[in-house]
Amino acid sequence: MTESLLRFPKADFDRYFVAFAKLGPLVHYDGAKGQSKIAVLAGKGKIVTANYVAHAEFAHGTAEIDLGLIREQGHWKINAFHVNSPLIF
Repeated sequence: MTESLLRFPKADFDRYFVAFAKLGPLVHYDGAKGQSKIAVLAGKGKIVTANYVAHAEFAHGTAEIDLGLIREQGHWKINAFHVNSPLIF
């Protein structure tokens, strides 16, 4: 993952994936559902965001994956990434 795709330090992203490894290999992915939003704000212009939630089964348990994106300078960037599972943290 390149730094330019993230709105936060890559080291943070890498640390999370060490924790996510507790889930084990992916067994089944149910797909993602979500939506995008466009807002026009005085002084900031157009802001485009998207949020998606996916459910997946891993070898050691299930997880809900939340992904937040934002469009900046013509490119989508990861604004938020959360994996919710009782096995993590």
